[in-house]
Amino acid sequence: MTNQCPQCGRIIRYNGLCAKCRTENEEKEILALSGEELAAKTAEVISNGFDEDMCCKLIRLRGINTEQLAKAAWEKRRLNFAPVYKDASESVTSEMIAELLRDDTDSRTANNLLVCLAHRGGDTVLKAFRELEENPREWRKKLYVDPHVYANEGGWTFDGNGKVTETVFRKCYPVVRKTAEEREKSPVKLITPTEGTCTGCGTNLVNLIELDGRNERLKFLGIDGKIALKGCLNCIPYNEDGFVRFDLNGWSEIVPEKCYAEEADEPNWTDELTENTFALADSPMPEYFPFSWDTGSAVGGFPFWINDCIIKDCPDCGKPMICLAQLGEDAHGYDANVIIEVCRECKVAAVLYQQT
Repeated sequence: MTNQCPQCGRIIRYNGLCAKCRTENEEKEILALSGEELAAKTAEVISNGFDEDMCCKLIRLRGINTEQLAKAAWEKRRLNFAPVYKDASESVTSEMIAELLRDDTDSRTANNLLVCLAHRGGDTVLKAFRELEENPREWRKKLYVDPHVYANEGGWTFDGNGKVTETVFRKCYPVVRKTAEEREKSPVKLITPTEGTCTGCGTNLVNLIELDGRNERLKFLGIDGKIALKGCLNCIPYNEDGFVRFDLNGWSEIVPEKCYAEEADEPNWTDELTENTFALADSPMPEYFPFSWDTGSAVGGFPFWINDCIIKDCPDCGKPMICLAQLGEDAHGYDANVIIEVCRECKVAAVLYQQT
C-alpha cells in the first residue's frame, strides 16, 4: 500500500505526514517559541527524565544555555549526547574530571567522559586533558587515541605545549533550497558544473562547493576570495586520502588523483545534481545547527559525524585543519554526509565521506 504525504506529496507506505515533514513542522514550532515558552520547554525536558531528542533540537535550533540540562544529565549519568555539557557548571565539570582521573574508571565511561568534556572545553578541561596525556590512567590502554584527539569532538585540539587550535567555526549558516535566481546571486553554491573528468573512473567532475569568503555573511571564515573545490562524486565514498588544492580565484585540483571506484557507465550522471537551487540562508543559526541527520548542508558550525570525528592534519604544514562545510544527502545524492575541511594558510582542503 502506498500513500502520499499530504504536506509535500512524497510517496510513503503509511497514513499521515512523512518523517521529513514531521521533523520540519516540529522544528518550525521550536523556532517560534517565545523566551518564556523556551524556558518552559527546557524545564519540561528535565522533568520528563531528560529527553535527548528534544534536548538536541533546543541546542541546535535555539542555542540554549545548557547549564541546568547538564546538571540533570550528570545526575542521571547520561553521557550519550555530549553537547548537553557545553555549558556545564564548574562543579559538574569538576565532578566529571574527578571520575575521569581515577584509574578504576572503566574504558567505556572514560571514552564518554572525554567526549562530553571536550564539548565543555575551557581551561579546566584543557588542564585535565594535558594531565591525562602526561600521566595516562589505566583505562587509556583500551582506548585508541589520546585526549587531544578527543578534544576535536568539541571543536578544538591542543599541542604538546598546550596551545589550543580551533577545529570548527563557532558561527554557522545553513545552505537551503531557494529560487534559481537567488541561487545565482548566492555567495555559496553546491555541486556545480566544472571542467574535467575523473582520471580514474571517467565521471564528469563537479565543484562540490563554491564559496565567496568576501561576502559579509562569510567574513567569519577568514577566506579573502573565492574558492571552488573540485571533486568526483563517483569516487568520494572510496577515496579517504585525497586532498584538494585551491587558490582564491576559483581554481582547484584534486591531489593525488587516484580512484577506487569502477569506471562509470554514464560519466555525465552528475549533471542532474548540478541543476540544484541550494543557496546560503539569509540568517545564521547556532553553532550546533549541523549536528543532526536532519540538518542537510551548512557552512561553519559543528558537523554531524556519522562515524568517528576526523580532523585531518594539513599535508603541507602539519597543523589541524578546520571544518568548513557539511554537505547533506539532498546535495550529493548519497545517504551520507560529506564534510569539507580546510587549511587556510596552505590553501588545501580535505573531503571526508561518512555513512552508516
